[in-house]
Amino acid sequence: MDLFKYPIYVSLAVAIAAPVLAQSLEAAICQNPQAEPRAAVAACSRVLRTPSLTRQQFAHFSYNRGAWYQQTKDYRKAVIDFDKAIEYRPDFFEAFLNRGIANTELNRSEMALADFDRAIQINPNDARPFSNRGALRRTLGQLDGALDDLNVAIQLSPTFVQAFNNRGVILGQMGRHTDALKDFDEAIRLRPDFAEAIVNRGKSYNDVRQFDRAMADFETAIGIRPDYHEAYNGRATNYFIRRRYDLAASDYARAANLAPENADAYNGRGAAYLLLERYEAARQDFDRAIALKPDFARAFANRCAAFFLTNQLSNARQDCEQAVKIDPRLAEGYNNRGFVKLRLTQFREAVADFGKTIELDPNYSEALWGRSIAYRKLGELEAAKTDADRAKLINPAIEEEMKKHRLFD
Repeated sequence: MDLFKYPIYVSLAVAIAAPVLAQSLEAAICQNPQAEPRAAVAACSRVLRTPSLTRQQFAHFSYNRGAWYQQTKDYRKAVIDFDKAIEYRPDFFEAFLNRGIANTELNRSEMALADFDRAIQINPNDARPFSNRGALRRTLGQLDGALDDLNVAIQLSPTFVQAFNNRGVILGQMGRHTDALKDFDEAIRLRPDFAEAIVNRGKSYNDVRQFDRAMADFETAIGIRPDYHEAYNGRATNYFIRRRYDLAASDYARAANLAPENADAYNGRGAAYLLLERYEAARQDFDRAIALKPDFARAFANRCAAFFLTNQLSNARQDCEQAVKIDPRLAEGYNNRGFVKLRLTQFREAVADFGKTIELDPNYSEALWGRSIAYRKLGELEAAKTDADRAKLINPAIEEEMKKHRLFD
């Protein structure tokens, strides 16, 4: 079973706090980009208690404190401060831009889009809100609009490294891998130590099956940022594709240790554990991934596989049902449910699920093999042979793999 594919990561460009007054030590700390964030929050708070501040000064210091809250990932407090800044200065471009970022982190997509729209209205010549809106539109599945935004961002700022990175992500998701690689190359040319772009290029190399180049990028990114969990996730995926499941599990574990709230790391390690036949450990990882991300369709499909391989068919079917309910285009969900139905001797229903899988991914060899078994059970031998032959053509090792996972009758 094709159990796992890691999604590409996109980060938003964060605006720098704007300097305002510097007539006191607290004001200087509040405005110093090198300050320790919590100390800066405290300094900004003391300044904001000054009764003689003008409206513009109050707006700027509220904005700065919000920006510092954002750096500590306290996005709710950041939004409150950006609200105050905008109240006192309704055309405060940076406040709208950063409130959009904070709302994005809080999964308030409509509010974030409205903030980026307003920032663009205030200053249509600044590339950052276009880049950020494009990144958000990508997560909402609005790929064409996202690409339009990134094109504008790059036109406005031809050296905007984050915009090239974000556009590369979108192009990769659209299947335009050659164009995506060009954008990541440009981002890395502009900033050779840009670990995010290096990791994203590695993932694109994985997608076009240039695995050695992909591995080199992940190694480079780890050398630049040894604490960057996405680099370990990327390298783990490379190991997974190469069927080095032990090494994949180790790297996913490193990613999870570095970012305990990252559901993808647990899902990836669970997928590796499945193929190492560590089924209970796999199920626990999928449990964790789903607890962190309740709409994680792929984790439900993977946990379905874990239950299936331990003959817990009722639980398996329930998880696969949830997977395709969340994401009706998730081929793995239908494929795994097809094998559950095959074991339940619901052969005609299995044929339908495998058929849906093949409709979504015509080269899904496991689904072709599963459907061939179902057809054979139904006495439709010619159709069974056609599917089995096609599965072997796509994956010559399919029969041995199905035997290993007890999917061969």
